[in-house]
Amino acid sequence: MLPDLDKFRVPFTGIPSHSDVTDPPPSIPRHATGEKFLRGPIPWGWLMRAMNLLGIELSLALIIWRLVYVYNSPIVQLVPSEYEFLRKDRKTIYRALRELERAELIKVARKRGRSPIVTLVSPTKAVL
Repeated sequence: MLPDLDKFRVPFTGIPSHSDVTDPPPSIPRHATGEKFLRGPIPWGWLMRAMNLLGIELSLALIIWRLVYVYNSPIVQLVPSEYEFLRKDRKTIYRALRELERAELIKVARKRGRSPIVTLVSPTKAVL
């Protein structure tokens, strides 16, 4: 004989509405005055390609996007102060730049003794 499953059922009281919740809904977190922030929109195809890379490439890609919006230009200079919080040496950063180049997300102009100049590749070319 099967047990009576009805005694284990929890009565359905309906889906709670916002009026049932006593706390107001949380607001979207915002940056503090003077604090760095990431701005969008970032094309999803470009971001998906960056997310498929291993290591710090995604972090570096997001840093590049932030600089693009800060300077309002698709060509930016990647100075060490922008990536020093990653705690990676210059060679690791340069390897990550090469990986982003191979993924056709950026182009890099290099000059001995200078920080690399990074050009963001058009999002239409970066679609998977």
